[in-house]
Amino acid sequence: MVARNGAGLASPDSPAAQFTGTTAWTSWKLGCTFPGNQKVTQGRSATWAQSGADVTAAAMPWNGSVEPGQSVAIGFNGSCTGTNPDSSAFTVDGRACA
Repeated sequence: MVARNGAGLASPDSPAAQFTGTTAWTSWKLGCTFPGNQKVTQGRSATWAQSGADVTAAAMPWNGSVEPGQSVAIGFNGSCTGTNPDSSAFTVDGRACA
């Protein structure tokens, strides 16, 4: 699986791309940490939350079930002052993405 951030950089194993496992997800939660002062200002297709630099996107009732071979697309708009470094560490359901 490959998700792309706003800079077009790839992050493997996130629910924003094709699910390639053998067991369906009944729900999912994507997490990342912003390395700068970025803020999520508006999100789509997930329930977005931010506490300091920690950001989560949780499944909506209509996109939580993901069968093998299916995909889910999510996204957000954000704001930042100064530099805008890329997030590099992503988790799905608390497990680090490779």
